[in-house]
Amino acid sequence: MNFELEFKSGIGRKPKITDLEVVALSFTAEFMSIDSENSLFKQISLSEIPNLIERSQFN
Repeated sequence: MNFELEFKSGIGRKPKITDLEVVALSFTAEFMSIDSENSLFKQISLSEIPNLIERSQFN
């Protein structure tokens, strides 16, 4: 059985990063004992993650 769902409306923006990458970023922040999104985004540079989303989009 294939549980993959496809949604192709063409509405909205194309995401810069996947949901999995957002979860990985969140886990990384927890691992680094970073409790604040502001602190996380101050410590990460665009050279480390070139397709990094803005802090306001992360939440």
